[in-house]
Amino acid sequence: METMSLPWAVHFALAFAVGIASHVLIFVHGELNNYAVIILQAFIAGWLLLIILAFFSGLSLAIALILGSLLFLTFMLGLGLSITTYRLFFHRLRHFPGHWPYILTKWTATRYAYRTNRYFALLRTFHDKYGDFVRTG
Repeated sequence: METMSLPWAVHFALAFAVGIASHVLIFVHGELNNYAVIILQAFIAGWLLLIILAFFSGLSLAIALILGSLLFLTFMLGLGLSITTYRLFFHRLRHFPGHWPYILTKWTATRYAYRTNRYFALLRTFHDKYGDFVRTG
């Protein structure tokens, strides 16, 4: 199974490091919401590329699919941990109070707004609890 020139542990470490580097070099520099579809397409293309590279290195298709997916998940883990660490400890708004799930991601607020249509009421409770300035995403 060791057909590539580097051990698999090195490949996983590189995938993790590329996840961190992509956050530091790309995602931390502004809101990229307008490019969400392009970013998703790039992630899917990267995942497929990993599978293709693993397959052409001499692995069976099933093993290439598993290893390519694991490498992609390792990349996403590095990216996610980098984003979480940045938002908790280094973000310029880190000193603003807020409910911690809403500080880390906008998905929680989006899900709440979609389910209840009363996100404004939740924001009111945050303002009552934390004051005039509340960090929500």
